[in-house]
Amino acid sequence: MVVDRGAGMGDQGGVGELRWLHVSDLHLRGGDRYDANRVLDALLSAVQREAEAGWRPELVFVTGDIANRGKTEEYAWATELFDGLLAAAGLSGQRERLWVVPGNHDVDRDKGEYLLRSLASNAQADQYFAPDRTHDHAGKLHAYRAWYDDYFAGIRRLEATSTCGPVDVIALPRARVGVLPIDTAWFSQGDDDHGRLWVGRRCLDGALARVEALKEHTPADLWVALMHHPLEWLHDEERGEVQRKLRASMDVLLRGHLHESEVEQVLTHAGGCIQIAAGASYQGSRWPNRALLARWDGQQLRLRPIRHVDSQSTWTLDTELFAHSPDYEGTVPLPGQRPTQPPEPAVAKDVPPRTRETLHPFPGRRRRAQRRGGFRRELVVMGTRQGPRIQWSFRTPDRPSPFRERVVDPWSTEGLTTLVDGHDFGGLGERIGELLFGRHGQEQFHEIFRSLFVTERDERPGPAVGPVRCRLLVEDDEVAGVPWRLAADRGHWLTEDGWTFELASSATPEAAIQLPNPCSIVLLAPTWGALGRRAPRVELMIRELLMGAWPGLSDDLGGHLAVARSLDELTRKVELLRPHVVLALAHHVIGGTPALRLGSAGSVDRVPLAAIAERLRGPVRALYLATLGDLPLPLRAVAGGGLPCVIGPTVPGHADDVVDVMMAWLHGLLIEALDPVEAMHELPAAGPSRRWAGMRAHTDYFSWSTAHALALPLDGLAELRVDRKDQRALFRQHLDELVRDSSRRVESIVCFGSERDLPELLSRQLEHELDERELVGTVVVRQGVPLPALGRPTEAMREDLRRMLREELDARQGEELAAAVQRMADFHDVGTDMFVMWLDWGVADEHVRAGELQAWLRMAAEDLPHLCDGHPWVRVLSTLTVRLRPERFARFEQVMAQLARVEQSHQATIKLLPQLGKVKEEDLDRYLRDRRLTRCPEALIPAAAHAIIASTGGYFDDVIALIERTERGGTWTALAGEASLGAVTAGLDLEIDFT
Repeated sequence: MVVDRGAGMGDQGGVGELRWLHVSDLHLRGGDRYDANRVLDALLSAVQREAEAGWRPELVFVTGDIANRGKTEEYAWATELFDGLLAAAGLSGQRERLWVVPGNHDVDRDKGEYLLRSLASNAQADQYFAPDRTHDHAGKLHAYRAWYDDYFAGIRRLEATSTCGPVDVIALPRARVGVLPIDTAWFSQGDDDHGRLWVGRRCLDGALARVEALKEHTPADLWVALMHHPLEWLHDEERGEVQRKLRASMDVLLRGHLHESEVEQVLTHAGGCIQIAAGASYQGSRWPNRALLARWDGQQLRLRPIRHVDSQSTWTLDTELFAHSPDYEGTVPLPGQRPTQPPEPAVAKDVPPRTRETLHPFPGRRRRAQRRGGFRRELVVMGTRQGPRIQWSFRTPDRPSPFRERVVDPWSTEGLTTLVDGHDFGGLGERIGELLFGRHGQEQFHEIFRSLFVTERDERPGPAVGPVRCRLLVEDDEVAGVPWRLAADRGHWLTEDGWTFELASSATPEAAIQLPNPCSIVLLAPTWGALGRRAPRVELMIRELLMGAWPGLSDDLGGHLAVARSLDELTRKVELLRPHVVLALAHHVIGGTPALRLGSAGSVDRVPLAAIAERLRGPVRALYLATLGDLPLPLRAVAGGGLPCVIGPTVPGHADDVVDVMMAWLHGLLIEALDPVEAMHELPAAGPSRRWAGMRAHTDYFSWSTAHALALPLDGLAELRVDRKDQRALFRQHLDELVRDSSRRVESIVCFGSERDLPELLSRQLEHELDERELVGTVVVRQGVPLPALGRPTEAMREDLRRMLREELDARQGEELAAAVQRMADFHDVGTDMFVMWLDWGVADEHVRAGELQAWLRMAAEDLPHLCDGHPWVRVLSTLTVRLRPERFARFEQVMAQLARVEQSHQATIKLLPQLGKVKEEDLDRYLRDRRLTRCPEALIPAAAHAIIASTGGYFDDVIALIERTERGGTWTALAGEASLGAVTAGLDLEIDFT
């Protein structure tokens, strides 16, 4: 069916432009709708604002969980909400512009209680999904089906015998869009749906045949598939086939279910698509609620994420999904189409060396520029020996012939020796980068990146243009042994631009690996040698990490973790547990056939790596070799065994170093839900090391997805929650007084601390306090205002402050600042609430002078009250934090006391918060006892709090760093010390075989 009701709308936009709104997981309930109305009514207002600002959706996509329990009464609200959503988008009465698919919450579980839980094979599914059969599972969606057919009467009807369709093409003013709805909810029944869901290839094939027919007779400019669940939730039997067919036929795949926003580009030799997940649009105001706006210009997608801010009861720009984009929007090119401009982050011209950071001692993703789900180009580099030289050829998976070739001198073994000795680390990285790509300034160097990033001929790009997955196909052991992830360019590690490096077996691998979470793990840990003596403690550390990642399974880790000491025991454990991941903690030997030493002190066997790989072939997705030896371990000796991923060392290391690096990798894989190669970039708890920097991966998969851990990541919580209780309480008290005092208009709050107190975090901590405990009837909007340059006369400083304020409040030419504040209040839909404009002036350093402080306070006392002119419901909160040396604290307090007496008035008051000081042990104890904030075992809390204070002196920066390292890659057991081992074991009642 071709629907052509959109022509003549008169929207402004470029040729081929298309805009849509993607919402998901609404969970509409019966009963009291107050909380949901707050969130969803605000969403309608936000859609209308975005439409007026140039993001008017022409289509609305809803990817499941419309209702909460699949009951008839819940869908009456759906009709009201969707009509309101269309009206907010300027599409009143145009229900054909809305597409909906069901989710697991649209299933009436009562009707599925006695039905088959899942299907066993594709053969059984082919019989079940035959069109002439009765499909009992579709009956679980009876309420959804009745609402759908009524709501879309005369437009489309839900397929009666298939999970796929109806397939539509809609003609819009500037584009034709094809839509393929897919129902993944037929076999949804409980919280254990992962791996049990079926679409049915018979259903999909029928729908794709319709797609192909439409492509021939009614071609669409863009094809969009809609589904609720991630593809990874489908049954193992059909998952790979469904993925391949959708990626080959669709341009965009929209989904929901996991309540998180994600964007991922997937490429195969057959085609590719953009996979986009919208966060839950309503799951309760206590949780993040999100939606996505999209604009397609014919070549690439521009994505604008929005989220609900409960303390202000409004939707605003979501700054988390594209945190490193200047405007927090993301651009992703459509697979197979040349982008009109390089996708973000883009550097169109050459990057001058002085604008980039110099080499850190070790490479690492300190800025985390590219996280899970981000777009990453792929580069395949083939290296072959030609006599004494190496020939490199560069290609991408979608271009079978090389776009550039170069021949270089062979790698010298001096490089590996340098790495082992630990000298000239940065110089080694520069030489590796030049070995692979050549030198900046050479035409061949820039031609590689022009072809990779699709830039113009007159540009001179380098590797910093964007993140890249670089696969190296090399047969030579010496070349394969180079620590490629150390590659650097002009004093900058490529890994910090989002690059990853891996050895590979194929230029176009097809395997799509899904790692469940929880998964099953086998630890191969012989008791012989230096690592063997650490094996019992390592077992406890792994158990602790798993209990943190998988709360609720603490008493049943037996089904997820096993330990083997020998090859025979490993074979039995693999047959019994069918592990997804194997960790080998052992010594390796290189002479002759590469092997591991397994067994006990009385019986040490030398087992070839190839034999170990043979035993693991089949269920194992990843093998991590945490090994010690005198020489680097050749991964090719084990990677040829058919394992999708093998991670191993490049350089020897100390036994404790081996354990730290392995725990960091396991944390990245399970807690951060990273690809195993990405997980190599996780910093160990003990800090970076030569071994960590030189890790290598040998892979044989096209795509990898690790399911999210059951526990939320804890990164960043310590810096917000460990302390500052005195400052938090007083800040809230002063703000409350400002709102309640009818004569007061402005409150100026000053705080101070040393560099070690991390004063730059205070604003975020205070904002977090308001998010946690919002003021009833008050909307607080924080606006950052940068301090002008210091060192100017008092009056000049004051003029600079006024100028910066006008710029940040976006005041128009000749407009009074009070009018700019009014516009901001209107934007946030304040209504009858009190509106507080929080002006956050950031951090002034220790060179600030008394005259400059006086200029700031005088402006606050004399100028800021005018922001409230004519608006008795407007207040201004002005905050400044000062970084000082401790010896200047007393003098600073004296100066502030004098200035406060002179500069404050009945309208504008000044408050000085207590100095930011050290963390106390009781503060740590309180933090560690909150199960939402930490994974520290309860039995360890007193010892851990004492150990942190003892090792850091209570300095805030060291306390935060130590907690973050422990949560990220270390263990609380190791932090508390060996003396606590018995207490932990007793407190957690762990049954561990230490023999």
